[in-house]
Amino acid sequence: DTDKQIAAIAEKSLKEITYHIRWSTDWVLRLGDGTAESKARMIKAADYLWPYTEELFVDGYITKQEWLATIEPVFLEATLALPST
Repeated sequence: DTDKQIAAIAEKSLKEITYHIRWSTDWVLRLGDGTAESKARMIKAADYLWPYTEELFVDGYITKQEWLATIEPVFLEATLALPST
């Protein structure tokens, strides 16, 4: 019974993660490749938040390389440069 509950929670979590990745990707593309103002705001936001991204890798669930492999193509398509580290 417990295994079925855990499996159901894991399945729902994966669906949620997939949804949020797609949703955030769409917005990065819209804003980054949108108007001059939306692009400037995306750059400002990315620059502001970038120092906090190191916290994503503390627990080791994902490596920085895996994460970058996911976001780099999105930033490239959105005509945004990744902030410098």
